Amino acid sequence: MSGMTDRLARRKESPLRNKSGPVDWSEVASAFRDLKGVPLRTFLICLCVWTVVNLEQSMFGYAMPAMVEDLGISIKTIGLVISLGFGAAIFGALLSGLLTDRFGRRIMLASCFGLSAVFYALQGFAGSVFGLAAARSGGAAISAGLSPITNSYVTETSPPRIRALMVGFLQIGFPLGWFLASMLVAPLLATFGWRAVFMVSLAVPVIAAIIFRFVPETPGFALVKASAVNRRPMKAQLGDLFSPRFRTLTLLCILAFFAKGGAYAGLAFYMPAFLHNVRGYDASVAAHVVGISYGIGIFGYLSASVVGEFFLSRRLTIVIWSWLGAASLIAFVWLPSKPIEDVIAFGIMAIFSFGTSAILTTFVLEQFPTRMRATGAACASASVSLGFAVLPVVVAMLVGEVGWQWAISLCVTPLLFISGLAVLWMPGVSEDLEIRDF
Repeated sequence: MSGMTDRLARRKESPLRNKSGPVDWSEVASAFRDLKGVPLRTFLICLCVWTVVNLEQSMFGYAMPAMVEDLGISIKTIGLVISLGFGAAIFGALLSGLLTDRFGRRIMLASCFGLSAVFYALQGFAGSVFGLAAARSGGAAISAGLSPITNSYVTETSPPRIRALMVGFLQIGFPLGWFLASMLVAPLLATFGWRAVFMVSLAVPVIAAIIFRFVPETPGFALVKASAVNRRPMKAQLGDLFSPRFRTLTLLCILAFFAKGGAYAGLAFYMPAFLHNVRGYDASVAAHVVGISYGIGIFGYLSASVVGEFFLSRRLTIVIWSWLGAASLIAFVWLPSKPIEDVIAFGIMAIFSFGTSAILTTFVLEQFPTRMRATGAACASASVSLGFAVLPVVVAMLVGEVGWQWAISLCVTPLLFISGLAVLWMPGVSEDLEIRDF
């Protein structure tokens, strides 16, 4: 352990504290005052988009028990449907990142947000597993672009001193979407059935049109566009990630985000089914347990953002949160026997294992210049989607062989540890306040 600490200490550009000396809180207060106007409006719009996208994604998990029974399909088939969707998202994320660095954040944000919702709504009209898979794959492929777009937007428009906090706060859209969905799904399931759950997405294209009207393009992209740097072939844009300057960072970024995405997909989408089959809860109780737990998990995003910005380096915070998440996941899977115990255990697990999203994205995006930032973010998002595509199938196969508890313990827990390890071994990267345009 001492050797590992020495290696961390030797990374001069990534100390255990982000800044030398005490935090200048007057500087932080000034940065928050600078949020007024375009930066705050942009952040709130991106948070709205990211929350709604995760709400739409979570609908599938909440509706899964009723969907399986109505369509007469197995949990293994559902696993394949989920994996196909995120397989499509791999290519969707990469393409949208390249297009965003070429044509701009504004047009791509509104387009991906509105079009993906149409496909998610079509899930409610599916009469077979093939229609369900097609609708989900279309929605996942298009919505995958919203992660790199929203993260790039907030990174480039936030005041430098609190940029990491704002990107971290943006990730709250993930648990917030799942929490709001649980409050919405339970009455819809009980009253109208699982198909009505997906009809919520029909309102999103209207919201997307409003967003296009009010969100501005980022100043950094305007400079890049004027320089004509973004007019190079897309193959060259993607190749920049694997140039000698960025290759090691990119490869470890892929590993970290694949492991993180795989851990999430192997757990989150199956949680209602896990609670139904292992704990014996009905669909409504399972939805509330998961939703409330994600609400608790919001504190993990907030705490990780604050600790990673003011007290420890983002690298060390990510490692600590990831490894505590692995330990708390084991406790959640094996120990609770009542709904309240599940809420507490799952909530603690969500605080650490999912809370890393608050700073992992910032930690990586700060290393890429504006001309390739959305492409770098898209590579990370594609790696998450690859984890999403692989782990649901693996977990579903293991469930039939060793049961739910062992399947999650053997698949998901090691991935949380690996994600932290990949970040620990990333080359010495900076956590500077200023980001680069070129």
